[in-house]
Amino acid sequence: MQRNDLVKGMTMESSTPPDPICEPCIAGKQHRHNIPQTATRRTKPLALVHTDLKGPMPVATPEGYRYWMTFICDSKRYWAVAFLKQKSEAFTAFKQYKAYAEKVLGVRIIMTRDDKGGEYMGREFEKFCADEGISRQHTEPNEPHQNGVAERANRDIANGATTLLVEARLPPSFWRLAVMAYVHTRNRTPTSALNGEIPYMEWKHKKPDVSYFRVFGCLAYVLIRKEKRKTLQPHTKRCIFVGYPGGTKAWLFWDPASRQFITSSHAVFDERCFPGNSAKTINLLTSSVNDSKSPENDPAVVVHHGGDSDKGDDDDTPPLDLPVPPVPDQHPLQPP
Repeated sequence: MQRNDLVKGMTMESSTPPDPICEPCIAGKQHRHNIPQTATRRTKPLALVHTDLKGPMPVATPEGYRYWMTFICDSKRYWAVAFLKQKSEAFTAFKQYKAYAEKVLGVRIIMTRDDKGGEYMGREFEKFCADEGISRQHTEPNEPHQNGVAERANRDIANGATTLLVEARLPPSFWRLAVMAYVHTRNRTPTSALNGEIPYMEWKHKKPDVSYFRVFGCLAYVLIRKEKRKTLQPHTKRCIFVGYPGGTKAWLFWDPASRQFITSSHAVFDERCFPGNSAKTINLLTSSVNDSKSPENDPAVVVHHGGDSDKGDDDDTPPLDLPVPPVPDQHPLQPP
């Protein structure tokens, strides 16, 4: 103002430059700085694995799962999801993912990145990573963007699963199946993170077969096998398509009449119809997921990578998928 003679009555007698620090101004005006994001991508598989926990969900699944945990290879952008009943199971989920990913890719995990949540900071977790030579990166508190890859993945999964449940008119307790279906299809579709390439192609080094894709929640007429029906009885039952079970070249269905899951490759789909649209069906489904039909000996942790249940895929399937139905007294990874 003085230099440009904008006001009257101002006298500047000091020739000393003003102090660059004005503490009252900082107290009243300080704000969050823009933190630059690195554009550097790892080119080596498992050089960096992003991970984040989502939950607790407002509704538990019939098996009691309240969380899911995401793992993403920075170079491949291939998603794997673990379902947890408690946060304390995060360490088990990480060990399962490590065993699966390192076996598939033939390399070891070098570094992980997480938000420094309590589930990642246990002594066992820290010691295991130190013993395995795994470096760890943690974001600073309340800066989720620093773990942006995993945070964004969890947001996309939550949005995608919600969309599937809304279209299918299925209750929120079916969220695990919707998450699995979303991750399964996402791994087989192009992503801008890979400049339009497909994560499955990067992970498995072959084109994915999507001929078996069906609309989540649609009506399906599932074959009743001959030994399970009598003469002149119908050959089919009306079910709801709910996903792609691992370890088998088949589809997964929910039978609201018997309140059971069915795995079958013999089905006719009506992708125009969603049985969940019926209020009666919704009530039936809702009651079924709150009763005691679910086995009591479900594994505490199930890792679903959505990667090896292609109906046309002849690869050996690693034991990392949804048990349908779960078998008591088995290892948590549930061999197919």
